[in-house]
Amino acid sequence: MESERSVKEWIKLLKEYPDPHVRRKAAEALGKLRDPKAVKPLISALERDQEGSVRCAAAQALGELGDRKAVKPLIKALGLKSTLSSKRKRVRGVVEIVDLKIQGEISSEVISNAATALGRIGDPRAIKPLGQTLRRHKEYARIRAALALGMFEDQHALSFLVDSVERDPSIDVRRSAAQALRGRIGWLDPARRTRIQLTISSLLGEPTVIEGPSREVFPGVEVSDGFLVVPSTSSEAPARVFCRFCGERISIEEETCPKCKSTQ
Repeated sequence: MESERSVKEWIKLLKEYPDPHVRRKAAEALGKLRDPKAVKPLISALERDQEGSVRCAAAQALGELGDRKAVKPLIKALGLKSTLSSKRKRVRGVVEIVDLKIQGEISSEVISNAATALGRIGDPRAIKPLGQTLRRHKEYARIRAALALGMFEDQHALSFLVDSVERDPSIDVRRSAAQALRGRIGWLDPARRTRIQLTISSLLGEPTVIEGPSREVFPGVEVSDGFLVVPSTSSEAPARVFCRFCGERISIEEETCPKCKSTQ
């Protein structure tokens, strides 16, 4: 269907068609077509459309287009500004935002798609807002923010993930952060690196071998003869994680998401 219409026709539908289902389809089509002319109307839909499903599709499409002109509108869609009107509850240092409203309603799905889009675009301006999203929003948005931060090579982005692995009250958020950190903690000091590697292995249900001098890394857990083999402690084998592009729950062993077909 996408190939049967021109970019111009899809843009017109996105802007003017009264049925939100058609506007959502138009946004999805424009993301797949990847024409730069679609960036401005998709930003407009993200900022102004009253239908949450259309805004979700617009955020996803902007991530597929990868244009850095979308970075500021996508950051705004994370709902972190002072114009925010919401109820908050704090759990183990993480503030979950409930009944989020900013210039109308921003759903957890819009925030989640905006986070993923920012990760795909890869602009470093998004790192701090994604880190704040990882600490301040509802669980599913935090999962997607963790996966988005994992798309960056920046140490600042990885530090947000380390903090999440250690502190987030949700095991799915911690597991998503662990998934994003696999093999990427060499910059930590040796003692903390050992602790984080143990935590990652436990969350992902993976055995690991840690090298180092003989020492106690946790009470009752000692590295002897330079090696510590950590067995899987997960109740799930293999661990279930989330696709970093669409958020679908998948096995950690799957290299391709069955839903969006993206390579993990």
